[in-house]
Amino acid sequence: LSLFTRRPPSTAGTVLFGLGVVALSGSLITDGLVIPAIAAKYVALPGQIEFARSLFVLCSAYIGVLMPTGLVLLGSGVAFWGIGLAHEARSRLNGAIGILSGLGAAISVGVLGLQPFVVMGAIVGLNGWLFFLGITGLRGKLAV
Repeated sequence: LSLFTRRPPSTAGTVLFGLGVVALSGSLITDGLVIPAIAAKYVALPGQIEFARSLFVLCSAYIGVLMPTGLVLLGSGVAFWGIGLAHEARSRLNGAIGILSGLGAAISVGVLGLQPFVVMGAIVGLNGWLFFLGITGLRGKLAV
């Protein structure tokens, strides 16, 4: 908790990362639960297929907004965590990698959109940094 009170970048990173998780969760719930529920409800109602189609378009629009927003927020959160870590002498490398992977994910998704390889690259980059951070933390080389 002391990390958040003495370092505003860490607090900003936590808030942005949390908002990104909320946006991505909304996208995944819409894609994985809402759309199949709509399909199951309207499959037996041929007279209302057009209404169901409009609901699919609406859900697609939600996903098209929530997914890139979530990834940009996650990347921004990681970049702010990297800024917070870069102030410590023992964590400068972790901080630099966090800044680069976070900004890389946020900028690539923000500019290039939801192309599959861009999304996968952003997720792999962010998870790679978190893995690296965990390994250095376990080795005791992380100053928090």
